Amino acid sequence: MKKFYTEYRVLLITLLVWIGGCQQNTTYDSEPKLKVVIAIDATFIPMSFINSDNEKDGFEVDLIKEVARDAGLKYELINVEWGGLFAGLITKKFDLIISSASFHWINDLPGTLVQALRSLKQDGLLLVNFFGGGTLTELRRSLLEAESEIKGGVSPRISPFADLREAGALLQRAGFALPVADIESMTVSYDSPQKLLYDLRGMGEVNAITGRLKSFTSRKIILLACNRYRELYEDSSGRIPATFELITLTGWAPASNQQKAAKRGSGLHSLKDELETVSYTHLTLPTILLV
Repeated sequence: MKKFYTEYRVLLITLLVWIGGCQQNTTYDSEPKLKVVIAIDATFIPMSFINSDNEKDGFEVDLIKEVARDAGLKYELINVEWGGLFAGLITKKFDLIISSASFHWINDLPGTLVQALRSLKQDGLLLVNFFGGGTLTELRRSLLEAESEIKGGVSPRISPFADLREAGALLQRAGFALPVADIESMTVSYDSPQKLLYDLRGMGEVNAITGRLKSFTSRKIILLACNRYRELYEDSSGRIPATFELITLTGWAPASNQQKAAKRGSGLHSLKDELETVSYTHLTLPTILLV
């Protein structure tokens, strides 16, 4: 799971570099003058929590300290309970909202994006990533086939994920300007399906669906699912793949100084005329499939 921590670090560095870049003309004396206020939910062990000395601690906190120090920034951490994070925000207060690998747990994603937009100042940025629809396809198929074979039916085991098109549409629906949705697919190799399950539990990515089976899954189903996983996906070296799809969303709070599309009919040159002057004799055109 080291690659996920790398993704998180890159996302956080992007945040602080972006904020630092806004102040690139500022000359610091002995102390940095720019102060970044960062809200965290200090109940998410080991990412962030309150330690025995009543201080904010955890992976997120350590990472923020190091990146802020490297960027020459002052920072202040405030503890905000996640459930009331957006409800308690002051309208148009924040320059940037950032989240890594957590939005897939939100039940009302459209509502959350709307509240996030209301919390941003004009030209403020939303930068989030979360697991997408292609995540754990191998595990989902193996569990479905094993449970169906033994019990004659299936129960929900993995939370539903948004796909790229849906995520981009939600940004537009919420009212963000200049919305961008991107996707990256990563394949992690494991010794066994059991090692994958162990990592998922360590990440806190276990079954939390309200309609899930309330009793323990039988050993017979788990063993059959692991065997089916190997039968379907094991490579020549005896290892199994696990696919993780990360969707990244960026969107800006509308502002008058942002780029805008030109008005219809304001163009000075005809695309048709330009294309007619281009010679395609020596060009190899790509084959495009529209679906």
